[in-house]
Amino acid sequence: MTATAPQLGNTGWYLVGKHTAGGGCDHCGRPLANCYVVADSDAKEMTLGRGCVKKVTGWTLTAAKAEQMLQMIEDDERRAANWGAFTARHPDLAARLDADCDAMIPAAHYARHDIREGDTSGEWNRARAESYLRDADAR
Repeated sequence: MTATAPQLGNTGWYLVGKHTAGGGCDHCGRPLANCYVVADSDAKEMTLGRGCVKKVTGWTLTAAKAEQMLQMIEDDERRAANWGAFTARHPDLAARLDADCDAMIPAAHYARHDIREGDTSGEWNRARAESYLRDADAR
């Protein structure tokens, strides 16, 4: 189960992914073009069709909601990768941003958000980095 897997309502089940290559539902055995991978809180995974998601978890998974949740997983993974790459290039600055975010400093939150979103031109927007560091040094 990914760390960012969204919970299906208050069920204790999480949406982990989607299979589109065909295959069968682990609950009813029907061959389906689209199946969703769900995991319980113990990380036991099942591949289910949308109808069986309701039967197994008690939560109705609409196709639109499933796509929204899967997009959220993808976005969270992209943000984590962006932050990881930045941290590898600039460990001291990343540690400072994390500390300032923990201290609830707004400029740090804006800067970390930009980095996680991939809003980095070259070595992170130079003007924003310099502005953040000037503000941080002034504190």
